[in-house]
Amino acid sequence: MNNSKKNAILKFLFPISSMGQITYDEELRYRMIEEQYLLSSALLDPITREDIGIWERNSKGLEIFTDEDHKKILRDSIWLLNYLRSGNRLSGYLFELSRGFAPKQLRKRLYVLNYIYFEGKPCNNEERLVQLIGHYNILNVLERVYEVWNMQKFSIGVSLLEKYYFLKQVNACAREALEEYKNGHSVIDELLFRKLI
Repeated sequence: MNNSKKNAILKFLFPISSMGQITYDEELRYRMIEEQYLLSSALLDPITREDIGIWERNSKGLEIFTDEDHKKILRDSIWLLNYLRSGNRLSGYLFELSRGFAPKQLRKRLYVLNYIYFEGKPCNNEERLVQLIGHYNILNVLERVYEVWNMQKFSIGVSLLEKYYFLKQVNACAREALEEYKNGHSVIDELLFRKLI
């Protein structure tokens, strides 16, 4: 990680006013950062770079034509997968004929079949639903880590791998700052010193 990116992350972790003043208790801030670091590590550590690479490759053909929240899409996709695995169908002539008479629980989730596609095909079979669920699981974890660090949601169009690397860098900076603090060195003092130069 280059120094300018590291400095930007450290300034985010340890905000300093334009007058070069600290507006919080340093000990309390370090404890907060430690809690945030532990929680974000617990969320990020099970995900590997390879996992994200696989999901990105698998979801290249993913097309979403709905404004539904991705957490809702995830819940509804899991419900549809369970529905499918319990012996029901989500495609075919009979399914299409009975759509209007389907149970309410199914009807309110049909938007997944109507507005989300993999390579031009609806998510109406187990393979495509599993891919969709995997995509949204990773997206959900990354969003939760953004929330842990009180960051704004990430931009649309940024790849999962880029989001993952950025969050890993934030964690690495937080870990370094916490280790330095435990060794008696304050990152805040260093940031204040840089501001004066």
